[in-house]
Amino acid sequence: MNVLMITRKIDRDDWLAGHSYEWAKKLVANLSATDGQLFVLCLQKGNIEGLGAEVVSLGKEAGASRFRRFWRFQKQALRLYRRVDAVFCHQNPEYTIAIWPYCFIFRKRLVSWYAHKAVTWKTRLMVWCSSAVLTPSIESLRLPSPKIRIVGHGIDTARFKKSTDAVGVVSEGAAYTIVTVGRISPVKKISDLVTAMDILVRERKLANMHATIIGSPALPADIEYAEYLKRKIHSKEMDQAVRILPAVSHQEIPRIYQRADLFVSLSQTGSLDKAVLEAMACECPIITSNESFTSLLQPFADLCLVKPHEPAELASKIEAMMKLNLSDRRALGANLRQLVVEKHDLTQLVEQISKSLSG
Repeated sequence: MNVLMITRKIDRDDWLAGHSYEWAKKLVANLSATDGQLFVLCLQKGNIEGLGAEVVSLGKEAGASRFRRFWRFQKQALRLYRRVDAVFCHQNPEYTIAIWPYCFIFRKRLVSWYAHKAVTWKTRLMVWCSSAVLTPSIESLRLPSPKIRIVGHGIDTARFKKSTDAVGVVSEGAAYTIVTVGRISPVKKISDLVTAMDILVRERKLANMHATIIGSPALPADIEYAEYLKRKIHSKEMDQAVRILPAVSHQEIPRIYQRADLFVSLSQTGSLDKAVLEAMACECPIITSNESFTSLLQPFADLCLVKPHEPAELASKIEAMMKLNLSDRRALGANLRQLVVEKHDLTQLVEQISKSLSG
């Protein structure tokens, strides 16, 4: 079976889109087992070394206009539909809507991926156009349809795993390290983490701990929020306890989780956050206020779940995590990884994608 994958960006180093490369590479291996091929059509491409698929970019990285990208899409769709048996649209509903006429006329199976709590007319139309729609959890696509299949988030657990030479607190007196990773945006509620750190360090007088916020803003509102966070950290005299670092290459992210003692995510996107699952796969303890994790983390709710917009409660949860002995911390990390391996492993996801594409 030959497959066309349509996605926003293919770049193994990109901090946001690096997982798309991982998915594509795994899909290449899956298809090649039966002499199949993968073709990728994307808005832009970066480092695709070692992918093993033909990648066609619509030219956004070169500054191509929307009009030019539209016509390039039509040209490549006409060229590629003859060479593939099915189409997999990743992330944006617009890709499904745009390719649907070709799939309908030439009888190609069309499978979509969607992971967001927002349901718009485009979302509904995407479901209508698709042969099947894959989503990581029941909260990630809130529409009733027999086409929807819950398949997990696709975490590369071979890369995101515990490292024997980077295990957080490994000696008495080491600083307790808290990290949060992702786009800096108001919806991420990072300000609550800064407030919680202020409570812990200045009010509760806990020393030898720090939090690192790793990520970059993308939209104008994100840039304003990043500046607000910097002002807040400085005004509370928390510059030594909380720092903001720019986004790093996707290839470097596992090392960040492996070296951290705790990962905190206060995102209110309403769907499973991939970064949380990646941290769990690295056996890093986590705390999250994301409602989508309530079911998955129920066995560890007392430690790992916190109410949204409650910095004082977050501070108490962090303090409880800090008090775990090394044995309990490692046991928690191992249990969190097992959840990801069982329900959100990339190999399992790619098998589900292939199964859905073949009908």
